[in-house]
Amino acid sequence: MEKQEVLGHVAKVVRALITSAKPPVELRSIVKDYMDVEGEPIPFHRLGYSNEQELLRATNQFKFHHYGNQVFIKATYNASTAHIVRMVREQRTSTSKSLSKPPPIAQNPIYGKRYHKQEQNTQWNHQKQDHRYCPTAYWQPDYWQQQQQNRQRDQEIRKAAKRENQANAKHKQDLTDTTFQELLDNNDNIQEQFSESLQTEEQDHLYLGQIPKVVAREKQKRVVKETRDRAIKVTMRAAKLDQETISVTIENKKAPAMNGHGPSHVTANGQDKGNDGKPPLRAILGNSASQRQQDTSTVYHSPESSFRRPRHPRVMFPGPQRTTGVSVNHRLKVTPQSDAPTPAGAPITPPASPEYAQTTSAAKTTYKEDIGNVVTNPKVKVPLKYDPSFDPVSTLNLYCEANDFEKPAYNVFNKLRHLHCSVQIAGDVYSSYPQEFTDKETAYQCTAKIAIQRILHAQSHQKRSACTFSDAEFIDGLYEELLKHPHGILGHKLEDWYGSTFRQHLPSHWYDLILNSNKIRVEHGIDPRIILFANDPGSLKPDRASITTLPQMVLPWQASEGGSHDWNMFISFCDSTKLVWARMIDQIANFEELTKQIGRQMESPHFRQKVSKLYAQEVYLVEMADGWNRVRAISVDEETRSCRCHFIDFGDVGMFHLEDLFQCPPQFLVLPAQAVCLSMYALDKFEDHPHAHKVLTKELDGQTVVAHVLTTEKQFLELGGSAQGVVENGKRRACLVATLYDTSTAEDIHLNDLVASRITKCTPAPSLSDGKTTPILVSHINDDGDLMVLLRNDDLKFVERSIAQTVADLGEQDRVSYSDLLHDRHIFVCDETVDGVKQWFRGRLVTRPLNPEEETFDVYYVDDGRQRKTHISNIYRLEANNRALATFPPQALPVRLHDVPEIGGHMLHRLRGLIPWRTEALLKFVAKDSGKPLVNVFIREDPESMYMCVNIGLRLEFEMASSLNNDI
Repeated sequence: MEKQEVLGHVAKVVRALITSAKPPVELRSIVKDYMDVEGEPIPFHRLGYSNEQELLRATNQFKFHHYGNQVFIKATYNASTAHIVRMVREQRTSTSKSLSKPPPIAQNPIYGKRYHKQEQNTQWNHQKQDHRYCPTAYWQPDYWQQQQQNRQRDQEIRKAAKRENQANAKHKQDLTDTTFQELLDNNDNIQEQFSESLQTEEQDHLYLGQIPKVVAREKQKRVVKETRDRAIKVTMRAAKLDQETISVTIENKKAPAMNGHGPSHVTANGQDKGNDGKPPLRAILGNSASQRQQDTSTVYHSPESSFRRPRHPRVMFPGPQRTTGVSVNHRLKVTPQSDAPTPAGAPITPPASPEYAQTTSAAKTTYKEDIGNVVTNPKVKVPLKYDPSFDPVSTLNLYCEANDFEKPAYNVFNKLRHLHCSVQIAGDVYSSYPQEFTDKETAYQCTAKIAIQRILHAQSHQKRSACTFSDAEFIDGLYEELLKHPHGILGHKLEDWYGSTFRQHLPSHWYDLILNSNKIRVEHGIDPRIILFANDPGSLKPDRASITTLPQMVLPWQASEGGSHDWNMFISFCDSTKLVWARMIDQIANFEELTKQIGRQMESPHFRQKVSKLYAQEVYLVEMADGWNRVRAISVDEETRSCRCHFIDFGDVGMFHLEDLFQCPPQFLVLPAQAVCLSMYALDKFEDHPHAHKVLTKELDGQTVVAHVLTTEKQFLELGGSAQGVVENGKRRACLVATLYDTSTAEDIHLNDLVASRITKCTPAPSLSDGKTTPILVSHINDDGDLMVLLRNDDLKFVERSIAQTVADLGEQDRVSYSDLLHDRHIFVCDETVDGVKQWFRGRLVTRPLNPEEETFDVYYVDDGRQRKTHISNIYRLEANNRALATFPPQALPVRLHDVPEIGGHMLHRLRGLIPWRTEALLKFVAKDSGKPLVNVFIREDPESMYMCVNIGLRLEFEMASSLNNDI
């Protein structure tokens, strides 16, 4: 933003604040209100001024008065708007008086009554005293004479109040008549201006022979009639001026800047989440650090207290950013009372000040529409003709005289030993900033020369017509001209070049036409410019280049092979314990700068190159709620025109359609992918744990940690040598194994152990929902007729999958010893009773072993419900091989059939025959009795049959058996 634009913006806000305040206005209060409205102080240091008063004085829009140590400020108004300011202030003053205190005419009678009543009370008290000490005083003649005088005095007070009331009413009527007459005069002037402009328009049309005379006369009559009707409405509006109240409201709001990439962008991207108040990171104290103690229920069942990066909500492209002037108009609103609404086209001109520039133009447009779309022709502007025989200052003076403008106003600003200069012509300010001068005369001449150049440039733009070429003609003409420029044309200079070449403006959709053409290609330069080139004659659109490759991130390996690799990292996303994504703290500044550059360039639709076809492994840009991000296409679905993408700077994955993706310019592919993939040491068995992701998100996501990397550089290269891991058979594998530490506390916190313990505590035991039907597996029926069931959910799948993966790696060295049985809670059991096939179960000893010579033990299968005697040769260690499986809750859940007779004998055999081992069924929880849920069980005899209720079948069996016994 140029210096004059900043000065104009400051002047707008300060003028609005002065208008909304009750005079006199102190400069100190305006400076404070400016800070509240704009969120920043008046930038006088940045613009080269010593204080706020000097900056505001340089705008020539304010006056200052000193009273002692106080400085009062007042906005200046020109002659054409002074009467409106006077009327508004008088009207507001009278209204405030009427609202704050009673009018003067009502005070005198009250004062008279109060005085009379007080005097009567005094006399009455005096009479009582006289009556007490002089009983005969009441009957004396002086008493009645004094009463008569009091009555006469009251009458005189009433008459004086009445006369004053009449005088005030007459003064108010005179003021209303004066205001009414001024508005009528303004209305007559407006009618004369309309008549003159319409006559001029009629003469022009008649001269050209474009509009018949009869139509022009009827048009003039209609417009004059509508103008007269509008004047009557304005007159009625003026008659109610004394009843209106003008209020100014200041909204303390600021629009967000840079599409989420302002100063708070680090927090928006998750850079600061959960680390408020943490001290700087330091070296690791040791691997035996203590863990954080915190109640599990509080941690995992309380709402999140920190902001987290949203997961891929689609954000529509933002429109044009709201300018500073518009934001001021939104913050400062003039709201009339509802009983006297302001007409849409009221011809009352606001003060010619910068803050009303946009409002005035909008009001004029509305007024023209209301009078039948008749556009009045202002005075023809005399163009500026530069004559070398005159100096620039004289040329500007002649230009202003020819157009009846005020004389150019030069403003000189002192900055140390140099001067800055600007000139104001017809409301437009032209500045020579950042040029500096040593004397005023040189500053005037150079500033005038700059103003002349800009005025001539604006005049050349006005002479150009809209583009009359068709799309094909535009491309052909542009292509022929670009052939003459083999080095191309810069995109930001294309408009001026095209206008000077073709004497026409560019079409509004010129960029889309160029992208769809095979004759012209667009190449991206340095932030955020583009260059247009003409392709070789007859060549087609360039084919797609090879797959985009990003440079690999250089990891901070130590020079010595046995050195410690402790890296400061920020956790950006947690997929599992084997895929933890983090960014190097040292590289975050470069990443933030890249994000800001992408945001600035992609704000302009001209620099958004749509993707015509998706390719796997290609890098694209996608807009998210927190800004623009780089993504790599993992897989492409041609039918739905969508692809699965990996955020190379964060680590997460999302699904996007073709229209959501944009080409990534080459300058944004220089920085390597910032997300580094880590695998947490000793937690690989928790990878598919159904309750691990919630804990990882809570404990690690958004945290700043120290990663103690256990992988050496040689091992890293052997595993693939990629900081983002390698993809094998569609699954990503990390090349780095690390132990994470939180070093922000007095003692290091071993985050790997903390995460493992939190996952164990947060894994719930299986349970049934009241009144809900649940799919189950019936694993066993005990001698009492109770069923041991397994809930068919993700927990059971994890147990079965973990057992299969762990058993595949078991060997002779994993068999238990007597000492293992003394402290291990869970064990692996190999059962060979099912048709000679080995079945593996998690087991638990029923009783603690007492004899070291004992070889057979009672083992309870925690995921089956059975209890069997097992030889020590079929028992293997579980906790040492799979910590996640060893600490997982038992899955066998005991239930009892609801509303059935006691089960035993031949009925138990029939029930076991009806429901064999691991039969699929449906279970509905009904009630709870003696700690066991009472349920109804439904099974199918074959896959094609309907479900049958086991409870009803048992009751019928008992009834039939009882009836047969009675018959016998």
